[in-house]
Amino acid sequence: MRLFKKKYFSYFVPFLVMILFAFLEAVFFVQGHKETFLISLLTCFTFYFSVFNPKKLNILFVFLVGIFSDMLLFFPLGFQSYILCFMAFFAVFYQRSLRLFSFKAQWAVFAGVLLFVSLSGLFVLYLTLDKTISTVSFLVNYLTIVLCYPFIASFSAFINKKVGADV
Repeated sequence: MRLFKKKYFSYFVPFLVMILFAFLEAVFFVQGHKETFLISLLTCFTFYFSVFNPKKLNILFVFLVGIFSDMLLFFPLGFQSYILCFMAFFAVFYQRSLRLFSFKAQWAVFAGVLLFVSLSGLFVLYLTLDKTISTVSFLVNYLTIVLCYPFIASFSAFINKKVGADV
């Protein structure tokens, strides 16, 4: 019975961490009155965890956390889910290659994929809501998330070590 609890607890921890990130982003979004917030810190956690421990990060969890984040941030339902699921699919699909890369190379791949996904998400927002954000706001947000990746990756590595890597 103890092994059963430990096993399912290890699957639940990444989900709880993602919910915590969603709450933190909602607090900073609401408190800062930023209407230009587009890219989420959840993308860093999702990308790293999908590369190094994809069995513990269920795609259903990723989708549900994206929907939850959309509700908290008043985005169209499915917007964050699209970004998070795409990051997870890409990371899992190229998992073997990404594991062989150095951390700097992984960081560069993350930055490139995030740029593609963010620009396509921004285009979808423009088409569906006729909502645009300034280029400067987008670049500041994008660079902030890219620069946060090493910190989130080290935190994710700590969580990954605690829940037990399946690598």
